[in-house]
Amino acid sequence: MDYKFLEIYDSFFTKHLSFHDFMNEMDDYIDNASNDELQYLYDYTTDYPFFEFDKDMVMLTYIYLWMIPNRMNLNYPLSGADNMYLSFIRSLKEDCKITGDVELISDNFMNMIYIINNYYLILNISDIDLNISLPNELINKKAFCINCNEELELKNTIELYPYGFMILEIIKNN
Repeated sequence: MDYKFLEIYDSFFTKHLSFHDFMNEMDDYIDNASNDELQYLYDYTTDYPFFEFDKDMVMLTYIYLWMIPNRMNLNYPLSGADNMYLSFIRSLKEDCKITGDVELISDNFMNMIYIINNYYLILNISDIDLNISLPNELINKKAFCINCNEELELKNTIELYPYGFMILEIIKNN
């Protein structure tokens, strides 16, 4: 059985792979894995908490593997899985209803912005603090940050810590 995904994780967590490279290599692995290998990846990511690694980097990998559609998360639901990362992802999907079509609206070397239904997922995929330029539809709007649990007045940029993320819902009547 091929356990290449362990090398992919290790290379990202030790900063030998960028997040883009992590995504590309993991996508390739998932697309070409046998059903047994995919089941093992599922079991590993749902059972192993990755405590020895940077928690923000780990969260990015979980957001990518479980929020962006791929062969694994389409075939293996999150039922029964329980670690702090997956509990958060499950609450986003079940409680907040952050599921459905995913559209990548901004992608560069340092950050990415997705729309999932009416939610904006903003990722700092670098190891430095960033001021991320917001898309026009977010500028001068009020939004509720789901993972921060606070209302924000958005301007042209938003600051995110290394490997950080925000999930924003635009407040209507804005």
